[in-house]
Amino acid sequence: MIGEVSSVTSQVATTNSSTSKLNMDKDAFLKIFLAQLQYQDPLNPANGTEFIAELAQFGMLEQLANLADALNQLLQFEQKAQAASLIGKTVKIAGNGNSLVEGLVSAVRWSGGRVTLVVNDQEYDPAAVIEVK
Repeated sequence: MIGEVSSVTSQVATTNSSTSKLNMDKDAFLKIFLAQLQYQDPLNPANGTEFIAELAQFGMLEQLANLADALNQLLQFEQKAQAASLIGKTVKIAGNGNSLVEGLVSAVRWSGGRVTLVVNDQEYDPAAVIEVK
Protein backbone atom coordinates (compact mmCIF):
# COMPACT_ATOMS: atom_id res chain seq x y z
CA MET A 1 0.00 0.00 0.00
CA ILE A 2 2.85 2.40 0.70
CA GLY A 3 4.00 1.88 -2.87
CA GLU A 4 0.56 2.93 -4.11
CA VAL A 5 0.63 6.14 -2.06
CA SER A 6 4.17 6.85 -3.26
CA SER A 7 3.21 6.28 -6.89
CA VAL A 8 0.17 8.57 -6.58
CA THR A 9 2.37 11.20 -4.93
CA SER A 10 4.97 10.98 -7.68
CA GLN A 11 2.26 11.22 -10.36
CA VAL A 12 0.82 14.34 -8.70
CA ALA A 13 4.30 15.84 -8.38
CA THR A 14 5.05 15.15 -12.05
CA THR A 15 1.76 16.69 -13.15
CA ASN A 16 2.11 19.76 -10.94
CA SER A 17 5.75 20.36 -11.83
CA SER A 18 4.88 20.58 -15.50
CA THR A 19 2.24 23.26 -14.88
CA SER A 20 3.73 25.07 -11.87
CA LYS A 21 6.43 24.59 -9.27
CA LEU A 22 5.40 22.11 -6.55
CA ASN A 23 5.50 23.77 -3.15
CA MET A 24 5.73 21.11 -0.44
CA ASP A 25 5.08 22.45 3.02
CA LYS A 26 4.96 20.65 6.32
CA ASP A 27 1.17 20.18 6.18
CA ALA A 28 1.45 18.32 2.87
CA PHE A 29 4.31 16.24 4.26
CA LEU A 30 2.20 15.24 7.28
CA LYS A 31 -0.77 14.34 5.08
CA ILE A 32 1.37 12.02 2.98
CA PHE A 33 2.96 10.52 6.08
CA LEU A 34 -0.45 9.87 7.68
CA ALA A 35 -1.77 8.37 4.43
CA GLN A 36 1.15 5.96 4.43
CA LEU A 37 0.35 4.94 8.01
CA GLN A 38 -3.36 4.61 7.32
CA TYR A 39 -3.10 2.50 4.18
CA GLN A 40 -0.20 0.22 5.03
CA ASP A 41 -0.81 -3.50 4.90
CA PRO A 42 -1.12 -4.80 8.51
CA LEU A 43 0.29 -8.19 7.42
CA ASN A 44 3.29 -6.50 5.83
CA PRO A 45 3.99 -3.33 7.83
CA ALA A 46 6.56 -0.83 6.73
CA ASN A 47 10.03 -0.90 8.20
CA GLY A 48 10.35 1.25 11.33
CA THR A 49 13.59 2.69 9.99
CA GLU A 50 11.68 4.21 7.06
CA PHE A 51 9.30 5.99 9.42
CA ILE A 52 12.16 7.30 11.55
CA ALA A 53 13.84 8.62 8.39
CA GLU A 54 10.61 10.32 7.31
CA LEU A 55 10.19 11.89 10.75
CA ALA A 56 13.78 13.14 10.56
CA GLN A 57 13.00 14.64 7.16
CA PHE A 58 9.95 16.34 8.64
CA GLY A 59 12.07 17.76 11.45
CA MET A 60 14.59 19.06 8.93
CA LEU A 61 11.79 20.59 6.84
CA GLU A 62 10.42 22.42 9.87
CA GLN A 63 13.89 23.68 10.87
CA LEU A 64 14.50 24.93 7.32
CA ALA A 65 11.19 26.79 7.41
CA ASN A 66 12.17 28.35 10.77
CA LEU A 67 15.57 29.30 9.36
CA ALA A 68 13.97 30.91 6.32
CA ASP A 69 11.67 32.95 8.59
CA ALA A 70 14.61 34.06 10.74
CA LEU A 71 16.62 35.06 7.67
CA ASN A 72 13.66 37.03 6.32
CA GLN A 73 13.34 38.90 9.62
CA LEU A 74 17.08 39.60 9.61
CA LEU A 75 16.87 40.93 6.05
CA GLN A 76 14.00 43.25 6.98
CA PHE A 77 15.93 44.54 9.99
CA GLU A 78 19.03 45.13 7.84
CA GLN A 79 16.99 47.06 5.26
CA LYS A 80 15.52 49.26 7.98
CA ALA A 81 18.94 49.87 9.53
CA GLN A 82 20.48 50.80 6.17
CA ALA A 83 17.62 53.15 5.36
CA ALA A 84 17.80 54.77 8.81
CA SER A 85 21.53 55.38 8.35
CA LEU A 86 20.65 57.71 5.45
CA ILE A 87 18.71 60.16 7.63
CA GLY A 88 20.38 63.57 7.45
CA LYS A 89 22.38 62.72 4.34
CA THR A 90 21.98 64.21 0.88
CA VAL A 91 21.04 61.65 -1.78
CA LYS A 92 20.43 61.53 -5.50
CA ILE A 93 17.50 59.37 -6.49
CA ALA A 94 16.45 58.19 -9.92
CA GLY A 95 12.95 59.57 -10.22
CA ASN A 96 10.25 58.88 -12.80
CA GLY A 97 11.58 58.64 -16.32
CA ASN A 98 15.06 60.14 -16.64
CA SER A 99 14.68 62.71 -13.86
CA LEU A 100 17.02 62.90 -10.89
CA VAL A 101 15.89 64.06 -7.48
CA GLU A 102 18.44 65.44 -5.03
CA GLY A 103 17.71 66.28 -1.44
CA LEU A 104 18.17 65.59 2.23
CA VAL A 105 16.68 62.41 3.67
CA SER A 106 14.40 63.77 6.39
CA ALA A 107 12.75 60.52 7.49
CA VAL A 108 12.35 56.81 6.85
CA ARG A 109 8.92 55.20 6.81
CA TRP A 110 7.99 51.55 7.30
CA SER A 111 4.59 50.43 6.15
CA GLY A 112 3.52 46.84 5.57
CA GLY A 113 7.09 45.58 5.31
CA ARG A 114 7.94 48.30 2.78
CA VAL A 115 10.68 50.83 3.52
CA THR A 116 10.63 54.32 1.94
CA LEU A 117 12.89 57.35 2.22
CA VAL A 118 11.34 60.81 2.62
CA VAL A 119 13.21 63.31 0.43
CA ASN A 120 11.76 66.77 -0.28
CA ASP A 121 8.48 65.65 1.33
CA GLN A 122 8.14 62.77 -1.19
CA GLU A 123 8.57 59.05 -0.54
CA TYR A 124 11.11 57.08 -2.60
CA ASP A 125 12.26 53.49 -2.73
CA PRO A 126 15.75 53.11 -1.22
CA ALA A 127 16.71 50.96 -4.23
CA ALA A 128 16.39 54.11 -6.40
CA VAL A 129 19.24 55.86 -4.57
CA ILE A 130 22.18 56.31 -6.94
CA GLU A 131 24.43 58.57 -4.82
CA VAL A 132 24.88 59.44 -1.15
CA LYS A 133 26.82 62.53 -0.03
